Amino acid sequence: MKQILVVCVGIPTGESITAELNAIFKGVAQAEFCLCHQLRERAEGRDIVLFSSKYSQALCSGTALSATALPAQRVINYRNLQEVIELEAGSRVLLVNDDKDTAAEAIGQLMEIGLTDLYYFPCYPGGPSHPEISIAITPGERSYVPDHITRVIDIGVRTLDIRTIYDLARLLGAEHLLDQSLVARYLSQIVTVSKSLSQSRRQTERTERLLAGIFDQVDSGIAYIGPELRLLRTNPLFESILGQSREQLLDRRLEELFGDRFRRLEEGSFVVPVRNRTVLLRIKALDDMGPSYLVTADYADTIQKLDRRIRQDSAPRQRRRLYTFQDYLTWDEGGRKMLALAEKFTRTGGTVLIQGESGTGKEILAQSIHSGSPRRRAPFIPVNVTSLTPTLAESELFGYEDASFTGAKKGARRVSLNWRMAARFLSTKSETPLWSFRLSCSAPWRRSPSAGWAGQRRFPFGCQSSPPPTRICPP
Repeated sequence: MKQILVVCVGIPTGESITAELNAIFKGVAQAEFCLCHQLRERAEGRDIVLFSSKYSQALCSGTALSATALPAQRVINYRNLQEVIELEAGSRVLLVNDDKDTAAEAIGQLMEIGLTDLYYFPCYPGGPSHPEISIAITPGERSYVPDHITRVIDIGVRTLDIRTIYDLARLLGAEHLLDQSLVARYLSQIVTVSKSLSQSRRQTERTERLLAGIFDQVDSGIAYIGPELRLLRTNPLFESILGQSREQLLDRRLEELFGDRFRRLEEGSFVVPVRNRTVLLRIKALDDMGPSYLVTADYADTIQKLDRRIRQDSAPRQRRRLYTFQDYLTWDEGGRKMLALAEKFTRTGGTVLIQGESGTGKEILAQSIHSGSPRRRAPFIPVNVTSLTPTLAESELFGYEDASFTGAKKGARRVSLNWRMAARFLSTKSETPLWSFRLSCSAPWRRSPSAGWAGQRRFPFGCQSSPPPTRICPP
């Protein structure tokens, strides 16, 4: 059995390549690995020396070899690319590898399979580290990842290219092991990645349309800040508040727009002046998406107006419970007859006159009649006419002509407009002036078109003179 020695820089690379070779050439060759500095003492007795990269071959250039030497060509492990595919388009990433050439080679392979929507920066020992970038992709070379990186995507050690496998089979005289299944397995990985890319892009397009619709419909200015702390998305209202177009805002930092206080982002609310107006900024960290933030911007005066409106709209509207006939308690036979009579009139639309001394329960009886009537869902409106002057009663209950007196506004809505379906309870006393009785027992009133209604409409109010009101006297 022939012997293959894999020479590499890192242990994970050696373990991966030897496992792959032993699976392919099982029974024909045995593969082992060593690090570059171990080559001199491990090379004896080997048939083939396979360098994991041109970089490892260069490190061992001073070592004389009797065996056949071959530099390996390797490709990205396509099965481990799902996390890379899911990165947001436009993200800046480091491609970390053990050498400048191998890093550039890995970048080229990623772009060849369609991952062209990312910005790649090669990172290798002795090269630039790019401290502003927080995401790193590495093919199994985690030991070279800079310390400032917050997210590492390890796509695994690159696998041997099919051309290197054929070269090894030829040197070993084992071409018979390379059947169509090896090529099919290699191609199936590429097809799987292509499908993932296609599905990911379709999902990204749908998500993009959904996000665009949401962003454009929100009533606040919104901006999304990506992992590099630069604006990646803005909505039209955010652009309007700042007075800049989307092209002018994208890829800029928040400190460039609102000052040095935002050089380091943190969650919270901040008041900033923008174009002679006061703007409230709210910053929220999106922990699930790495170091990214959602920024909302609103004019301070708009928030104050909205706050007042919300308070008004959300204020509890208390609707008091009205009395029913069960609440009128009496042991008097005359009182029981009076209740039975009042209950009969709940099924009619007639006007009822309730007379009685103070404290005998006139309003309780009026509410009971209303609660049992077909109009029980309409308001019950008690009016104490003793508190109204004649002119105020006429203007508030029946409206007025425009400019009939100082402050008379055209189209002013009167109380009576809401009373068409409501029950009116006019509370009077013996000392009530004569005009109030005339008001409560008047004939139907007419309303002129200029006072609010189109055409002539009758508005019944109080009790009418014909037919006469039903009289009920509590005991």
